[in-house]
Amino acid sequence: MEILDKRYKKIYQKLVERNNVYLNLKHKLEKNAKEKFGDDIFIRYELDPQFDLSKLDEKFFYSKVVQETSLPYSNRIFDELIATEKYPVTNYFNLNTDDKNVFGTYLIAKSKNGKPLLFAFSVVRDKKKKDNFSIKLEFSPQGKTWIDILRLDSNDSEHINYFKNGKLAKSEEEITLEPTPHIHKNSEEAQVLFFDRLQDSPTKTLPFIERKIQGNIKQTFKYCLEYFLRYSGLNANINPNLNENLEFGFNNPLFDYSSLRFYSKAKEFSK
Repeated sequence: MEILDKRYKKIYQKLVERNNVYLNLKHKLEKNAKEKFGDDIFIRYELDPQFDLSKLDEKFFYSKVVQETSLPYSNRIFDELIATEKYPVTNYFNLNTDDKNVFGTYLIAKSKNGKPLLFAFSVVRDKKKKDNFSIKLEFSPQGKTWIDILRLDSNDSEHINYFKNGKLAKSEEEITLEPTPHIHKNSEEAQVLFFDRLQDSPTKTLPFIERKIQGNIKQTFKYCLEYFLRYSGLNANINPNLNENLEFGFNNPLFDYSSLRFYSKAKEFSK
C-alpha cells in the first residue's frame, strides 16, 4: 500500500527540487531573515540585556502565532536551544474556552555564552477528551519573532515524515507515517525545505509512551508531559494540587508557583 496520495506526492517532488538547490535556497532565506530582523540574527540570538520581561503578556498564548519567516539555524544550535536549562518567568497564563484549556508561560535560559534566551511553553488540551492535547516549546531570537522548537501531539491523525536521519528521504519508500503520540523537532533542513509551510518539521513517534498509556490511559497527559519536560530542559514542578489526570484550569495552573522566577530586565538573569 502506498503511503502518499497524489497531493503528497506533489509535495515530496517539490521538496526534492528544493533539496537539489539547497545551499542557494538556504542563502536566500538567510538573507531575507537578516533584512527583516537584522544582520546578526543568526550569530546573536540572545536577548538584549535591557529587554523588558515584565511586558510579556498572555496574548501570545491566547492567539495562534504562526511563523512567517524561515530561520534556518544550524542543527547544532537547535540542539543547544533544546538542551539548555529553562525556568518559568514572570507569570503563568491560563485560559478556559468552551472546549479547550490553555496553559502558557515564558521561559528564561542561558546560552553557552551565559546570556539570556527567551522561550515559551504552552499546552492546549481538549476539555472533554483529556488525552487530546498538544505541548509546545517555542524560541524567540532576540525577542523579535517566534519559531517552533518542539511539539508533542498526543491524539491526532498520523503525520507524514519526509525525513530520514535528519535528511530528506531519498525515495518515497523512505517516507513514513508517524502515529501519535509523536514529537516534532525543528531542524535546519525543515526551515529550508518547508520555508512556505513552517508548521511542518521532522516527526518521530514515541512507542515507549504508547506502551505506558496502554497500561494507564488516565495518565496519558502525565507521561507525555514528564517526557517533554525532560527532553526540553524545562525546570518546573508540576502543581501537586492537580488530580491524577493533571486537569489544570484557570485557578489551578499546571506548574507550581514555587517554580516561577521573577525578573524585570533580561540582564538580571545573567547575574
